[in-house]
Amino acid sequence: MNGNSVGYDISKSGLIILLFTTTILAISCANVGFPPGGPVDRTPPTIVDTFPFPASLKVDRNVTVSITFSERVDRRSVEETLFIAPNPGKNLRLKWKGKRLVICFTKPLRPDQTYVITIGTSTRDLRGNHMKESFSLAFSTGDHLDRGVISGRVYGVTNPQEVSIWGYFLEQDELDPRKIFPDYVTQCDLKGRFQFSNLALRNYRIFAIIDRDKNLLYTPGYDAIGVPSKDVSLSPSKPQSKECLFRVAVHDTTKLSLLGISVPDRRHLELRCNKPVDAVDVVRENFTLYSDSLQRSLPIQAVYLDRQNPVYIHFVVDLPCPGEYQLLVRRLRDQFGNVLPIDRAKIKFVKATINPDTLHPRLLSFYPPDSTRNLLPNESLELIFSEAMDSVSVETNFWVLDSANARVAGKFEWLNPAVVQFRPWTNNKQSGWVSRMAYRVFLRADSVCDISGNCLGDSLLNWRFWVVNQDTLSSISGVVKDEDPAGVGKIFLTATQVKGGKATTTIRLDSLGSYEFSYLLPGIYTIEGFRDADGNGRYSLGKPYPFIPAERFVVYPDSIAVRARWPNEGNDIIFRND
Repeated sequence: MNGNSVGYDISKSGLIILLFTTTILAISCANVGFPPGGPVDRTPPTIVDTFPFPASLKVDRNVTVSITFSERVDRRSVEETLFIAPNPGKNLRLKWKGKRLVICFTKPLRPDQTYVITIGTSTRDLRGNHMKESFSLAFSTGDHLDRGVISGRVYGVTNPQEVSIWGYFLEQDELDPRKIFPDYVTQCDLKGRFQFSNLALRNYRIFAIIDRDKNLLYTPGYDAIGVPSKDVSLSPSKPQSKECLFRVAVHDTTKLSLLGISVPDRRHLELRCNKPVDAVDVVRENFTLYSDSLQRSLPIQAVYLDRQNPVYIHFVVDLPCPGEYQLLVRRLRDQFGNVLPIDRAKIKFVKATINPDTLHPRLLSFYPPDSTRNLLPNESLELIFSEAMDSVSVETNFWVLDSANARVAGKFEWLNPAVVQFRPWTNNKQSGWVSRMAYRVFLRADSVCDISGNCLGDSLLNWRFWVVNQDTLSSISGVVKDEDPAGVGKIFLTATQVKGGKATTTIRLDSLGSYEFSYLLPGIYTIEGFRDADGNGRYSLGKPYPFIPAERFVVYPDSIAVRARWPNEGNDIIFRND
């Protein structure tokens, strides 16, 4: 037992013969049953009796607690997941009597205090069967029992029973789980659900932890952690909070740094970082290119993040002469929110010669792949080039023909100077690809150029694809609501096919209201979503310390069956404010 932790944690406790034989064999074959030893034991252990009884009041402060299991259990597994709140420190001894655990306190318990003893789901019997859910025994040395409840669920983990839930009294904003032991501990059940009961009506901060070193302290970069979207306040008017949702991940806490910069020619710079960066910060306002030789800053014509490897940031510039240069970074974060330190926000480079840009660009990828036969009507075509392109040359020399050789009217959208998408567009709106239609795509490579005028190639590139039969598709729709009037951020919803295929579709809503997933293939789907409060276009996990709340997310409680030509309506998505 660690004297500073909340629970007790012991981790280291002839014819006649022939006729006779035939008869015996016949009898044996006629008796069908389990092999010797009986059926395999798969029954999980349970707790069948306790002293004191649950919810007992005015319990003697010198009480000896006993907990009786339904069968013999692995004692070490129990002791490793036994937690007592408030923490008795070292004033505790454990004894075993067969199936019964006896907990002896060496000093009297506190007066007028609710105690909660929790045994987690890692408890197992001698055949390795785990308890299905955590067990809590609450009793009070006074004349009342605290009634506060906090419950919720953890998502996205393979084995939810590995996840512990740590609760802290929120005495100050800068609570550091790396240094402070939790006041309450429980474990998730097989479905990731958890509950704290008999809590005092106070303010709490809750974390979900995979405590790999089992020391009841958070180890950054090693333990996986789930950060709450907000703290919990229990009061007489609101003694319960039932919607604490978590996503657990190992947070990358290494510092972001600039590893180097390459200058292939006078028009291009390529900055390499030590890990993927947040695309939100990759804008011209966050960078300054300075010439030491000329004693002035130089214009940056474009900056963009590499689509395929986001450790690279590309710059379009025009270096005037050889000499010494500096690239200054005002703000840059990695995808976990770690900020580039000020003392690392500058990188110098020297160019003895400045070469002209003579390298031909390359087409790195085209979507959909050639001869695709099931393109959805609302999907876009996408081209990814190796460098910044002359957009006019691309748009002028790219075209799509349908099976009648008619040119498809469409709209181009440049995601960055090297990535462009094309979709059908008529009457100022997206029109979609025609059901079951065959299309051919052409790109005149000898006329498509980069920003320096270097052409893509000397051939006519072409692809073909077919659109899925729209009669096989359907949709899911409903309304997105938020119980928190102060909720902010665009809404991202994702429908994932969990049976019948592996399709995934994401939509973005600028505000609350109706939503629809169109053109879905038949199958079983789940829906989840989040509110993008920080505007970076992806779910942000938050930080345990200094505390930054995770973004609010929601998981639709039921799977949704999609059948061809049968729209599934009324699937409302509600962001709770419990």
